[in-house]
Amino acid sequence: MLVWLTAGTAGAQAGGPSIAAAGDAHVVVATANGGLFHSVRAAGGNWTGMGNVKGQTGDPGYVTDISDAAILDELHVLAVTRTGGLFHAIRHGDGSWTPIGDVKAQTGNPGYVVDAIAANVSGSLHILTRTNNGRLFHAIRFPAGNWSAMTDVKALTGDPGYVTDVGAVGGNGAFHIFAATANGGLFQSTRQPDGSWTPISDAKSQAGNPGYVRRVSAARIFGDVHVLVSTNDGGLFHAIRFPPGFWTAFGDVKAQTGNPGVVTDVSAAGVNGDLQILLSTRAGGLFHAIRRSAAGDWTGIGDVKAQTGNPGFVAKVGISG
Repeated sequence: MLVWLTAGTAGAQAGGPSIAAAGDAHVVVATANGGLFHSVRAAGGNWTGMGNVKGQTGDPGYVTDISDAAILDELHVLAVTRTGGLFHAIRHGDGSWTPIGDVKAQTGNPGYVVDAIAANVSGSLHILTRTNNGRLFHAIRFPAGNWSAMTDVKALTGDPGYVTDVGAVGGNGAFHIFAATANGGLFQSTRQPDGSWTPISDAKSQAGNPGYVRRVSAARIFGDVHVLVSTNDGGLFHAIRFPPGFWTAFGDVKAQTGNPGVVTDVSAAGVNGDLQILLSTRAGGLFHAIRRSAAGDWTGIGDVKAQTGNPGFVAKVGISG
């Protein structure tokens, strides 16, 4: 079935909808030509037009990966560039943006960054980065705007292997991380509120094997961690990790939502008690669906570009709320 989306207004620019509006989901996408765009899906289902973020923040260079996280009435956006750089900007509640800033200048340089994830942990911005040699690093931006140094996560959790993608989510002072590896594996660890890390563990041994995991994202809803993965054949799967640490089995999302095509990137967010997911496809498409918590059912997959306008060939996606 189809999910019905209402067309939005043009441009998510300064003076646009506030992140503080209940039930809003903020979407950021990177395009195949290095662009960076933003849109808002309001609780009622209407979308704003895609806005050019670089036009508001300045241009850090050719963007290859992105992530976003909502903290109070602000949206924090991370951008990875083709030269291995890592940059950060904030969209305020009034719709204005800060200039883009160089994260490595604040945290130190972990190496050539290829992926980055942002999460809200008790009002601080936690970031997880993957470098081009398969390593993992973590840093924190505190509410005052100062940053911690980058720390080597594998040195604290153990080494699951060469990491190829990362996902993360915060909750109750903890920072839950997920890592896909070069052999298609999926691993999980948690940074506890006291700063200690749990040993890295094999998620597939708990949730079953959906296939060779290519991309991973996570969201927290009512204390449960929802995990979304895409596989190397373009499949899309979902599982839940409950607070005691046990998992549901991975379920086939496309069987519930319909098939938008071969999935190439995924992002998930808890928004107003439901799970919202955002996907890019091999054809450069951009799609969205919702898992409603009350019944555990899914809406049909919806074509986002039909509502927001077309920013170009979408390569990477992020959603938060």
